[in-house]
Amino acid sequence: MNTARRGERVVLIFLFLYMPFFVEAFSPASLSTLLHNSIPYNKNCDKTLSASCAFVPNNVCTRLHLGSREDMHESNCVLKWNIPNLLGCKNDMPDEMNEELESLLVTVHNAAKESCCQSKVDDSSGESSSPQPSLPAHLASIHRFMRTSSNDLDHEGRFRVFDNCFDRATSLPLNLIFSMDQPLSFICQKLSYRSDRYLAKKGGMLCDNTEAVVWCVQNDENLEYTSRVLDDMPFAQLHMGSLPDCYVKLNSETIRGLESLGMLECSNLESTDYYVSCKMNSHELDLIRSLLVDSSSIELQGQQSLTKLIDSAVESVRKGLLGNSDEPHLVLVANSANASMVAAAISAWKRHKLSKASARRQHVEDLLNQALTVVTIGAVCQQFCDGPAYIHISMLDDYLAREFGVTRKNPAGGGKDAVYFHAWSPYDGISGEGNNSKEITSLQHHDSHNMNACAIQFLYLIMRINGITSFRELYKTARYVDPRSILDINPSNFAIDYTKHKQGDLVIPPNIDEELLPAMIRATDADQWLWNPKGETSQESDDFEEAFLPDSNEAKVYLEEYFGYSAYEEIYEICCIACNI
Repeated sequence: MNTARRGERVVLIFLFLYMPFFVEAFSPASLSTLLHNSIPYNKNCDKTLSASCAFVPNNVCTRLHLGSREDMHESNCVLKWNIPNLLGCKNDMPDEMNEELESLLVTVHNAAKESCCQSKVDDSSGESSSPQPSLPAHLASIHRFMRTSSNDLDHEGRFRVFDNCFDRATSLPLNLIFSMDQPLSFICQKLSYRSDRYLAKKGGMLCDNTEAVVWCVQNDENLEYTSRVLDDMPFAQLHMGSLPDCYVKLNSETIRGLESLGMLECSNLESTDYYVSCKMNSHELDLIRSLLVDSSSIELQGQQSLTKLIDSAVESVRKGLLGNSDEPHLVLVANSANASMVAAAISAWKRHKLSKASARRQHVEDLLNQALTVVTIGAVCQQFCDGPAYIHISMLDDYLAREFGVTRKNPAGGGKDAVYFHAWSPYDGISGEGNNSKEITSLQHHDSHNMNACAIQFLYLIMRINGITSFRELYKTARYVDPRSILDINPSNFAIDYTKHKQGDLVIPPNIDEELLPAMIRATDADQWLWNPKGETSQESDDFEEAFLPDSNEAKVYLEEYFGYSAYEEIYEICCIACNI
């Protein structure tokens, strides 16, 4: 008995004396240093990452890059991303280099995400719980499932709740929505943004309530304004997740690896630097996320949500064929880099269905075509699989969409039977410092790529001139083939070709670029959303606007010629006056 007690005392004394050394030895900082020392230095680090690092799991590599060593030199570095090379990497690079680039971009993404999560933890200590607001009836019963947060990543893969009673962004999980009997109807009727004017007039000219329109965006794209431009069309918003501006710690091998692949311009990295603190803005990180949609190394909840949406839409079509469903038609809308996420989700869904032995490609594509309409605005993606009904809208002077997206002249990768709409923006040669590959420094370099500054106004004009009330109707009308052009005399043989300014059965006015579009931009006050406004004073800004936009009187003449009296006042009241109330 005494021997046993002596043994216990010896163990307790040993733990008391040596436990601090074990705690220090196995602390996160010591483990990070141990991992770093176990990875040999690669003499060719200016070309690629060390070979042994490629076999370390991604989470370990991220910890390594974020770790700190007191004996190592750390400095700040300005990263200048080569946007054209980033967007064209999937098409121009061999598979081996693409795998290496993916590994590097995953490292940058994980480091940025961990940095943002750490900032969130630091900021959460100062947050105070706000009282529960008074909720409308359709939200009161499900308020316990809502998430309210100012961090966009907290809402990834969830639907935004449009209601003025919340002081911060609020969202609902997709699992809750799909537990309902009619999820698409709930999205259309309860989760879509509807302005007070829409509720007062019980609809708009461009809305027939047969579609659930879902905008897939990574951050706030001012969708309330977009809805007003399209005559108060109801929209739902699916958060795709966005990383905020942050400082990211990377090691020099990662930076030199990106430089060697042409993704970064020459940085101010010194030879003695190992850990570098790099400032990255939200748009750069969102572009990197869109390039990693096919990567198995990261999990994007927005992709899973899109897959469930497509599943629900296809299932409603199957039931509708038997007369057992009255769900609205699903429309997915995405702009710029967000289109890559939508295209990847559709391709993943299609691959999953075709992996079944009984699946037939034509049957799967027909189901997609009946169930889903996809509208892209200034898309920088060329990987749209066949199946859905695609509508691609872009400006002819938008270099990014022209070179890295799909157009009528470059339809490869745009999807079978896709419809294309193009026009010249009034910002050609004015906005930004230039519009070619050598001068593109970000996705916001040129305002012809700006959705709210010109593309939405162009879409409104096409739909209103032709009396179109839904995106599906727009697609079908643009695809219409006049049988008289096949069975009768071809219209091109007449002295006056009346089909010259038509696309399918749509009328596209010849002066839409020079007169109608600039007038619509003036009427909707779209110049407030310019990325690159000119002039430091209000007078200089007004002079710049007059250089490419008509004044209110001239814009009124153009719009009333097509839409009748008071057209300008009606549009201005919806888009400008309602915005300031």
